[in-house]
Order: sequence, then C-alpha cells, then structure tokens
Amino acid sequence: AKGLHLERVTLVGVILADVGLFIPDFRAEERTFSLLMQVSGRAGRADMGEVLVQTYMSHHPAIQLASRHDYEGFFEVEMTRRHKLRFPPVQRLIALTFSDPDVDKTRRFARRFREILDRAGHRLDCRDVRLLGPGPAPVRRLAGRFRERLLLRGPSHKNNARVLRMALGDDTWHPPASLRLSIDVDPVDLL
Repeated sequence: AKGLHLERVTLVGVILADVGLFIPDFRAEERTFSLLMQVSGRAGRADMGEVLVQTYMSHHPAIQLASRHDYEGFFEVEMTRRHKLRFPPVQRLIALTFSDPDVDKTRRFARRFREILDRAGHRLDCRDVRLLGPGPAPVRRLAGRFRERLLLRGPSHKNNARVLRMALGDDTWHPPASLRLSIDVDPVDLL
C-alpha cells in the first residue's frame, strides 16, 4: 500500500479490512484507518479508480471514516477514545516485558515486580502512575521464552521514570539470570 505507483491500476480490493482492529494495541484503529487510506490512494492515479472493501465491521468508525476520506472526523473520534482510555498522547506509557523459558518463573517475577513498582509509586507519592497487568504478552511465546507484559501509565514521563528507576534499584528485586526484562518507553507497537 505504501509508495507504490502503478499507473494502470484502477481497481483495488481490500479483503478482511477489519482484521487489524482486533490486534491488542491501542493504535489498532489508527493503523487500520491509515492503511485503508493508503491503499485507496493506489486506485485511479491517472484515471478514475474504484476501491472495494470487504469487512465484517462496516459500522466501525475507522472503516466508515476511511471510506469517506475523513481525516478530521477520524482524529476527533480517536482522540475522544484516547482521552477516555488515557492512552498516548493523553498519557505516557512504559511497557515492561518479562521473558524466561519457564512460564511460571516469568509470571511470578512479573507479579513480584508489580508489587515493587506499586510500593515505589506510594513511596514517591506518584498517585497518578497506574499499573496495568501483568498479563500474557500478545505474542505469548517467542524464541522459546514465555512473555508477560506490564504497563506503567501516567501523565508525565518524569513520574513514570521515577517510579521505574526506584523499583529497579529496590534491594528486594533479585531476578534470576535467565529472566530478561525489556523496557519500551511510549511503545510504537505493543506486540
């Protein structure tokens, strides 16, 4: 869909246009809207073009607004949703992904770290920092390692980072050598 210029293409078909809406990522609607807008631009560069979209979710705002090329309408809908759910750019996120070959160890240490984060937030009086999870990462197992995801959400990078730094320096945090922790600030992709 991106960057292709095929002069004689006058018909573009999109099959299962709504499949991207079900990805566990707060940007799923934005990505679906963007992709539909991009692919529809491939039809009819020189002549009149036609775009056919197959979807089970024809009522979804991302599909409806893309079919009308309504950027401003989509922005309004999306920002309302992001305000309601407190996702970026309204608030900031830090995604913590724990992984280990042992599923129980991964779960146990992700839960333990949540307790440490919670304690750090109380000590720093950062009541605006919220914790979501831990729970299985959308891609549960990767390269033989089980993954758990934990999100820190708050209105400022500063408070999120302060809580995380204190938790990482906690004397009671002693993960095994096999446990990996990946930290992603304002993740572009939550998979």
